[in-house]
Amino acid sequence: MSMRCYKGRRLNLLCLLVAMVIVSTVAHSTPIPRTPATQIVSIVPNSGPAKGGTRVTIKGQGFAAGATVAFGYAPASGGYQYATDVRVTNETTIVATTPAHEPGTVDLIVANPGRQSEVMTAAFTYK
Repeated sequence: MSMRCYKGRRLNLLCLLVAMVIVSTVAHSTPIPRTPATQIVSIVPNSGPAKGGTRVTIKGQGFAAGATVAFGYAPASGGYQYATDVRVTNETTIVATTPAHEPGTVDLIVANPGRQSEVMTAAFTYK
């Protein structure tokens, strides 16, 4: 049995009601995936040599594949110092290698693709 939803230029009321029920059912039965806000909880170890090369583990939430990790801003080199070998293990863990940076305490920045980012101030100390 087929149902004609249009008669001339008028929409059949029964078809409209059926369509509304289908849309309502799909909208209420399909959960919308939500990603947690990006948050940095810890970095271990939290210090290393100025030459870089320290393997660190960053714990938090909302980390996504393709995230970048930066350690402070270095005016001498004109920008943020990005970690190398960044691996997002899961949404709560990132493992990365620190870049070289002048001695001092710096902020840690994790940026997910799509510009969602988080800063942990005074997170890592270069010695």
